[in-house]
Amino acid sequence: MFAVSVSTSPVGFINLTIKGTDSGGMTAISAPMLPQVEYSGVIASAAGFEITDDSAVWSDDQYPVYDPDGDGTDYEQTAAYYVEITSGAEVGKTLGIYGSESASKKITVGEDVSGLDLVGASYSIRKYTTLGDVFGDDEDNTNGGFVLNKGSDFASADLIYKIGYKDGSAEWQKYYYQTAISVFGGNGWRSTKSKFIDVAGAPIKADEGLIVRRRTADDVSVTLPGTIKNNDSRTSLLSGFNLVAVSFPVSRKLTELNLTNDLTSGSDDAASDVIYVISDAGKFQKYYYQTAISVFGGTGWRVAGDKFTSQDDVEIKPGQAVIIRRRSDDQVDWSLGKPF
Repeated sequence: MFAVSVSTSPVGFINLTIKGTDSGGMTAISAPMLPQVEYSGVIASAAGFEITDDSAVWSDDQYPVYDPDGDGTDYEQTAAYYVEITSGAEVGKTLGIYGSESASKKITVGEDVSGLDLVGASYSIRKYTTLGDVFGDDEDNTNGGFVLNKGSDFASADLIYKIGYKDGSAEWQKYYYQTAISVFGGNGWRSTKSKFIDVAGAPIKADEGLIVRRRTADDVSVTLPGTIKNNDSRTSLLSGFNLVAVSFPVSRKLTELNLTNDLTSGSDDAASDVIYVISDAGKFQKYYYQTAISVFGGTGWRVAGDKFTSQDDVEIKPGQAVIIRRRSDDQVDWSLGKPF
């Protein structure tokens, strides 16, 4: 269920249903509702890892990095705030923020922007949605009460999976809500890497997917309020597995995802890039874009095991995430127009 009020920056909410073991126990979800814009402006120059806004009024280090252990070094995903380009050739591009300077009116970002067409483009700054924003906290009953299973370790609690990147390599990051006395780690969100470090602030991008593994039979639901992206989106797809989502809280058919030019197509799923979708029964369905003459199934979206039946109208539901497996080594930027 989704509700929205029409305004310059649309606001609303989305209900995310998390399946219990009676329905397979695995759910791929996303967090397309965003925090409010904290700053907006126009880019005057961009070079190296810096962008400049001559009219900026931000302060030094106004947008600190995510540093849950407080030691000043990287832990998992470090950017807590990001720049999003909202007009021009690079619209939808997002850049994690790693520092801001008042006097120079510069922001340091997480990649080299020298080759991007950014001068004159408008941008906005937001804080990333966090793990605690989406699933709440047992201490304050965020989002209508804490509904996930807690536990003394990751083996007994519901698990949240996301794909992170450390030193250029993808890795599964696993989170759970811990209940324990202080000597055994205390209460709160934890990563499987440490029972003692609070990770409620772990950032979650609008186009990033999460997989929730529930350990009990019943389905539960969380309500996520926020604002809605008001410009086209852009998502980087890397070689291998990408856990991603549509950045808008609306349904999109496979034919409406604008992916056919970005994915490798072939005569069957073994020769094509594959989109894995978790069904309502908790099973992975494998979809691919097939190119073949009609006698061998024709061209269009297909499901693995059936070369002839069109799957063009299969829908990715609001708040649903998918896994895209890319076979080529290059990175592509998947662009998707806003649906309203």
